[in-house]
Order: sequence, then structure tokens, then C-alpha cells
Amino acid sequence: VDAEALVQGIAPYTQHPVSRLEIALDLNDAHLSGWLDQLDQMGQYSFRLAKTKGKDRLQLWIQHLLLLLSRSDQVAPVSRHFGSDEVLTFGPVDDPQAELEPFVKFYRQGLRQPLHFFPASSLAWAKAKPEVAMLRAIKVWEGGYYAGENAELAYQIAFRGQAKEALFDTQFEQLSALFQPILAHQED
Repeated sequence: VDAEALVQGIAPYTQHPVSRLEIALDLNDAHLSGWLDQLDQMGQYSFRLAKTKGKDRLQLWIQHLLLLLSRSDQVAPVSRHFGSDEVLTFGPVDDPQAELEPFVKFYRQGLRQPLHFFPASSLAWAKAKPEVAMLRAIKVWEGGYYAGENAELAYQIAFRGQAKEALFDTQFEQLSALFQPILAHQED
């Protein structure tokens, strides 16, 4: 998909823009505040002229949950990400607060120590059958013809000196499981 095709795909969802939406939410013992942008009466949207990656799914999912929790009457409870390979859509969620809570919990834990969470590898793990999930995740981590996720400087610094076996542990599986509700709520 080229830039023109992406713009044409987004156009119907940007005809009735809505001002940014302030978020102020108490979630257990955390207070979340900020703004949601890229809003229209037809929902929330994001875009990137690249293939949809794990980080795109993750960002849209969290923003979608916040949109639902805002209970805005100006914005439809739908979120879309337009990538060069797909349009990712999220709609109704039974309990958005319960879906958001694990992200807050792990965010707080991540403020104290680096977490074994790697969006591309974690997404590969979540998409795979259980018997091959770890192999798929490690393949994305290591890469092949192209550099793997392990080439990212932040991971090299945070996990310097640690063997890959130490990174792909129980914590990695728990964090990768965050993608399961994301995949389950994707609309086709």
C-alpha cells in the first residue's frame, strides 16, 4: 500500500473530527491521566505507512480501552489502526477496566526493573500454537536475513550479559500473554 492508498483508506473515518479527549481515571491504586487524539465521531484511529507491528497493536489496544472507559458520547467506541498491510479494528469489550489492569501492574513493575517484554517476539509467541510458541518468539528475537528484535539498543543495554534462555522465561510468557486478549478482540 502506498501513501495515497493509505490516505484514501483513512478518509471515511476522519470526516467528523472530535477534539482531543482528556483521560483522568483511577484504576485500583493508580491514577491515569492524559489525552486521546486522532478522534472522529466514527471512532479513534491511528496510522503508519508500514506493516502493523506488535507495538501498534499494543498502543491501539491500550488507547481503545481508555476510550471505552471514558464513555464519550462524541466518539464511537471503535478504534482502528491503518497499516500498509491491514486495518486493525477493535470494538466492544465486556470489561475494559479488567483488561487494562494487567498493563498498569506490569508498567509499575517495569519502573523498578527491566521486564522481559519484547513486543515483536511476544506477539509471535501469542500467535503461535503452544508447542512452537517459544521457538517462534526466539526466531523473531534473533532475526534472520534482517536484524532481530535483539538488535534494538535499549534491549542490548538493559539485558547486557544475559543469555537468551534467561530472557525467555516465565516472566516473558506472562507478559506475552498480554497479547492474547488483543488478538481475541481484533475484528476481521
